[in-house]
Amino acid sequence: MNKFEQSLKQAIDFFNSHVLIKSSLKYLGASLIFSLLIIFILSPKFLISSTMLENTGNADTQKIDGVGGLLQSLSSGSANTNFEKFRSRLESSSVAKRMWAEGWGKRVFAPGSDYPLDGIPKSQSLGAKLSALLLGYELNDTFTHHDLKEFIKNSVGLTKIGRSSKIVADMQSADQEFAKEFLDAIIVIADSEAKIGEIVLTKSRIASLKEGLADSKNAIVTSGLSNLLNSAYFSLVTLESDLPYFVIIVDKAGSSEKPISPNIFIIIFANFVTFLSLSAFISYFRANKEQIW
Repeated sequence: MNKFEQSLKQAIDFFNSHVLIKSSLKYLGASLIFSLLIIFILSPKFLISSTMLENTGNADTQKIDGVGGLLQSLSSGSANTNFEKFRSRLESSSVAKRMWAEGWGKRVFAPGSDYPLDGIPKSQSLGAKLSALLLGYELNDTFTHHDLKEFIKNSVGLTKIGRSSKIVADMQSADQEFAKEFLDAIIVIADSEAKIGEIVLTKSRIASLKEGLADSKNAIVTSGLSNLLNSAYFSLVTLESDLPYFVIIVDKAGSSEKPISPNIFIIIFANFVTFLSLSAFISYFRANKEQIW
């Protein structure tokens, strides 16, 4: 008998002696009860998602020919894409402040309560209290927009699909209607806040181009600066409109038909394997406790 056959025989003997026994049925029953308990405790969470397109057709991506194009490339450098600008704004404090001012902090941290917006009590863990006491810093007694910012960073995902312009924003929630409203709101506010920053930058660029035109004595450079100035004015007009600038909303937030968690089959299977392994271990320990000790 070779080593493989010996190992196979030992495995079969172990399986018959410690797994296929009556006590295993008790553990399997316990695993089923434990699995059902977990399933009943956990709230079903749905996937809420919204589809967008990165707006690559706005003025920032328009190319100018000739000297104007050369000046444009030199002035833009390694500028971020509209997707990167939008994503950075989504997780910014400015967006969290606006969301907080519109009452989303209360809907997130104290739904249905009568607490004032800036008076929502915040409970701290024993570990956090002990750490604050030892290190000498104070903990907030109420929720602020900083907590909403952390909620956004941890809950809202933003993904660009491959090299395409398709963007998907998603979050998981047990409250489908809340999540759909929250996702729609944060997309609009993030784009609006990004536009505010871009407007400030564009106005500064216009002022600099005007100064450059006033000092220019070269006809070719003057022509290039004029083209850039016209492009900047066009960008400013587009930015100051009420339409989204960095993204194009294709589908507003919608919910999956079925919850994506908890996964009932994975929970039952994982507990089945765990309890069966525990049963086998206990059976083996009882049969060989004298040799082990």
